[in-house]
Amino acid sequence: MTEPFCDFVGVTVPADEWAGLRVDLSAELDAIGMGVEVDQDRTVLWRSSDAFGTVKASRVGAVWAIGCSGTVCAGLRAAGRFMAYLAAIGARPHRVTRLDAAVDYQVDAAPIVAALAQAGRRGELSLTRKGIAPSAVESYTGLRADGVETGTVYCGSKSSDVRMVVYDKQHERARRKLPDVGPRVRYELRLRGGTGVTLRDCAEPHGAFWHYAAPDFLPAPPNAVPWVAGGTGYALERVAPLGPAERLKRRVDCSAELASLIALAGECGPYGAELLLSMVRGRLGVRAQPAETAVCANSPVDPAAIAAALLSSIANPPPRPLTAL
Repeated sequence: MTEPFCDFVGVTVPADEWAGLRVDLSAELDAIGMGVEVDQDRTVLWRSSDAFGTVKASRVGAVWAIGCSGTVCAGLRAAGRFMAYLAAIGARPHRVTRLDAAVDYQVDAAPIVAALAQAGRRGELSLTRKGIAPSAVESYTGLRADGVETGTVYCGSKSSDVRMVVYDKQHERARRKLPDVGPRVRYELRLRGGTGVTLRDCAEPHGAFWHYAAPDFLPAPPNAVPWVAGGTGYALERVAPLGPAERLKRRVDCSAELASLIALAGECGPYGAELLLSMVRGRLGVRAQPAETAVCANSPVDPAAIAAALLSSIANPPPRPLTAL
């Protein structure tokens, strides 16, 4: 991937806008199967089924701060819902407080990380008109499986409005026990709200990325366009939200908790599926159906069959008796 993409979005909204925004964000996160893991008065945390992606909202004074991780940004883009996520925020008063814009190249990262660390310590790098102080350049390295030293170089202090982080993505994924993507270096530009980034830059980060990354870190491509801080006049069209049934299906399909319950039901014996179904019906307040296919005592519990039965039971509950008024 050689086009810059959004790898983190941080925003704040007024506290009185949070209730409505939460409803809209929940609809978009349902589209990629994310569920609420923490729901407290001042903190709400959504987590993806692979446990790596999060969206965290926290009450900070008079505002709510919402941060969307790179894994979630990628999931929303793949589902065609990233623009809808941004539009939900853009429909309300807001401020972009952080944007991580990144670009990946399929090359060996080790020599690049080493060269940038050396250049930074010699005071040869800059992201703005002011050069990066050698004291603000830090590198952390380790050995790859092939014995080569590699790692990450941070250019700019943690408090800087503009900071570049360059690291070995292949090595980072290996440490997290994720599938090997081959040699890959990532340039990750971290911009704070003081730079004037907007939702437009979150949607199309290439302008801001090349404004800062070129020429010291990467040469700008011929099609790079000038970037203006605080850009306005950009419309984010709202995409029609998914219906409740589709949202429910996606949540069920991606639910790690449901997968765990299905496996646990299998450990309960030949009637584990019926036990799980009865418990779900109990939570729904639905009576057990009078005729139900029993799990054969001599057959292993099929997790796929249990899941299908569970969905069928939820989607087609028996009629409830009418209550006289």
